[in-house]
Amino acid sequence: MTTGVDESALAGHLACQGVFYQFGPRTVLTDITFDLGVGVTGLLGPNGAGKSTLLDVLATVRRPRLGRTMVNGANPFEVGARGLDLARSQIGYLPQRFSLMMGATCQRNVAYAAWCNGVTARDAATAAMDSLSMVDLAAQAREPAAHLSGGQRQRLGLACAIAHRPAVLLLDEPTVGLDPAQRIELRRHLRRVAETSCVLLSTHIVDDLAQMASSVLVLSEGRIVFQGPVGALSRLAGDVRESLSSPLEAGYLSLLGSSRACPS
Repeated sequence: MTTGVDESALAGHLACQGVFYQFGPRTVLTDITFDLGVGVTGLLGPNGAGKSTLLDVLATVRRPRLGRTMVNGANPFEVGARGLDLARSQIGYLPQRFSLMMGATCQRNVAYAAWCNGVTARDAATAAMDSLSMVDLAAQAREPAAHLSGGQRQRLGLACAIAHRPAVLLLDEPTVGLDPAQRIELRRHLRRVAETSCVLLSTHIVDDLAQMASSVLVLSEGRIVFQGPVGALSRLAGDVRESLSSPLEAGYLSLLGSSRACPS
């Protein structure tokens, strides 16, 4: 299938170099620097840490005050409007709250998303069916989105985000509102996507990452306080942890306690 997407862009790479972002006088992201390749990276942090703002910056919804983002080696904001369009064609973004055309079929929803992200009108329907198959919604292709369950709508949102085969996939709380079986199913789909894409997944459900992420970024008060393998975050708890927490949760909580105790 020809999607109109550059095949060389399929191996995903995402980087930040000294990114700052402000809301008015308040700095909400401070010196964000990282370099990510193919696979799933978790983005953790308490409410207000700046996770959604960072995802907006990476998705080119917001422009950084200082520093730069890099999508497959190119800074979207340095090469003009054409470069911005090219970068967006390589990014899939599923915000925590997303809209669907509830009266339209699932295939129509995904085909429209694919077309908006650079897939030709001729190829959009085929791209939509490929994407729906990937998230096990092919059987619902001709059903209106309004007929889907909550878990199915979440998977439809994911299908919309990946229909143009993005090199970089940004997900903000994709498992919110899903029951355990639906969360497991979504993890399986994301593992498949991450075989060729760089996936950055923001979540409050720490143990989701233990099942599918190879690395973790932790934000606290707009700063990265940890970046590294999932196992390294688990080891931060040492032998001291609450009986009801997992090793990964305990390491995360231990890290937040120590980072908040340190002067800025």
